Amino acid sequence: MSLVLIGMSNSGKTYWSKKLEKEKGYYYFGCDDYIQKKLNFKSMKDLSGWLGFPYEKNYQKNSQLYLQYEKEAVEMALKLIENSQNKKIVVDTTGSIVHLPLYYLKKLSSVAKIVYLKIEKQAVKKMIDLYFNNPKPVIWGNFFKEEKNKSPIENLKQNYPRLLNFRQKRYQKFAHITLDSFQIRNNNFSTDDFLKMINL
Repeated sequence: MSLVLIGMSNSGKTYWSKKLEKEKGYYYFGCDDYIQKKLNFKSMKDLSGWLGFPYEKNYQKNSQLYLQYEKEAVEMALKLIENSQNKKIVVDTTGSIVHLPLYYLKKLSSVAKIVYLKIEKQAVKKMIDLYFNNPKPVIWGNFFKEEKNKSPIENLKQNYPRLLNFRQKRYQKFAHITLDSFQIRNNNFSTDDFLKMINL
């Protein structure tokens, strides 16, 4: 069965997707790779710099283009899975897949097993703290609310926890199985263990 890994940035999606490719013969498809290629960027750092922040002039236009390419990436992943002829495929999604129309997650859930790599509460708190110290561009959807009496950074900090909470709930809703990303980071945790935990 094909697998779709979902979750926040740094939850281990790419790490485990690549291990499944290398050690178990899965065909790897990375949505981030597709988007970077379409935008002609060599790194995520370049892409983030281009995307910018929701209070900046070009953010809405850039974020819509990003999401358009993300749709294309998911559509390509769906075609790969549907035409796989029993070939094992692992799809490494972006953290922002939950901002696409629900059709895409529903469709993925009908053709593959969706595995949510959940970050523990302490790590989520750390993500928020790190973001407060050094805000980075992300897809916000409708979760950035600008209050005129606050600075752009203050508005980011106020709304970021709401964004993370939404994403976590959406990941959980569409997951067939949830794994603790901290637990599976253990050096003794193998790809065999990974597949056993998701009943494959």
